Amino acid sequence: MLVDEPAAHLDAASTASVLQLLEQFAVAGVTVIVASHGESVGVPARARTIRLDNGKLVE
Repeated sequence: MLVDEPAAHLDAASTASVLQLLEQFAVAGVTVIVASHGESVGVPARARTIRLDNGKLVE
């Protein structure tokens, strides 16, 4: 599943609901790829994260 900015323009409660749903998909074995421009999207500790800065892989 590819999700682009899932928390954009959402309040805190709605953001939490969306992230919980994405986590449920991941736990069920679905690969979830989230594109986000900020740190506002919480990432589970076990998740693999990749960061880009000006198009270059930094992490």
